[in-house]
Amino acid sequence: MERSFRALVVIVIFVMVGFCLGGWVGHEVGKRSPSFVIAIYPSRPGEIPNNLDPAEFGQGLGMVFGLFFGVGSGVFVTFLQAVREIWSERWKLLGHKQRLD
Repeated sequence: MERSFRALVVIVIFVMVGFCLGGWVGHEVGKRSPSFVIAIYPSRPGEIPNNLDPAEFGQGLGMVFGLFFGVGSGVFVTFLQAVREIWSERWKLLGHKQRLD
């Protein structure tokens, strides 16, 4: 139970960090390069909506992609921890001494 809880905590932490960093980066891109964010905005070619705030749209887009990035990173780190524990147990079963690095 402790290992699964630890894995869940790792994934949640990665999701929150990805969410915050994605929002921050998206906001900065929207402030510094509004033409890029306007080009990403789904509208007809050449049409610029009147109520579009590039920083706000970039922040929202960054948060969404940060969530996906955080989930992927958290699952990958959890997978690496599981593989490490499996190999550690395998070495113990084979009678090898475990190195302490």
